[in-house]
Amino acid sequence: MRLHVIIKLGRNSFMRDNETIEELIQKLQKEKRALLKWILAKASMLKEAVALEAKYLYLFGKALDEEFQVAICIQKNKRMLDLYQKAYEKEEYPKSEEIESKVEEEFFHFHSKRQEMLENLDFAIFFMNLEAVPMDIKQEIDKQYKLLLQKLHPDLWWETSEKQQELYSLLQRAFDTNDIELIHHVKEQAKRIKIREEYLQNPKVVADWINVLSKKQEELQDQVEFIKHSFPLNQKKILDDPAKVKSVLLEIKQATEMNQVKNRVLEEELEKIQPAKTLQ
Repeated sequence: MRLHVIIKLGRNSFMRDNETIEELIQKLQKEKRALLKWILAKASMLKEAVALEAKYLYLFGKALDEEFQVAICIQKNKRMLDLYQKAYEKEEYPKSEEIESKVEEEFFHFHSKRQEMLENLDFAIFFMNLEAVPMDIKQEIDKQYKLLLQKLHPDLWWETSEKQQELYSLLQRAFDTNDIELIHHVKEQAKRIKIREEYLQNPKVVADWINVLSKKQEELQDQVEFIKHSFPLNQKKILDDPAKVKSVLLEIKQATEMNQVKNRVLEEELEKIQPAKTLQ
């Protein structure tokens, strides 16, 4: 079958006259291999990011929580001072209970934020105390993950069945959690999937698919680059260097101590500006 096609491949555009369906399919397979490389790169990077974030929180989480608490106290005390001062400017008698209640309501979301931080810290401690996955099992997981992705990843197929999508979700979970048993389960289930490929006989569909794969590849390259330079991967050099870890902990501690001094000053100002309890 002959076809005159114009295929736009991301940043590269070209035109081929009399291109056979066989040549198009060869290009398609090439694009699928290239996309698979970036899918694997992103998956590995995200998996590493989970481990690095756990390590970051394990090392710095408690100190960061202390710093966070003091910082919030400063903001709350500043807000209460502001409300007291506004009341006096209006020649109104400030009601401490109402002011405190109002500030607590305004800063309630910070309590939720801290709770989330503490839950993440608990997970980090749990994660860091897990037994290391033996190298042979890790290598087997990586190998099977790559093979199964080629059959299950939705971006590598023009159409995907509900079963493919279900198994892909299980595969991703198995890879992220180093679950070799789940990998083997997905492998056995994947053997039963028959993928329809009638559309490979349609030159227009193949050409469109090549274009889609190329665009997805560009998107993944951009995502990988972004992840590489974002938290927590941008903290890798620090986390791998005990001296830098010690230095960061010292910086957090010093910042916390400075904020504690600021907060004590604010508390003293509040004591002076608040009406006596007996008068309220």
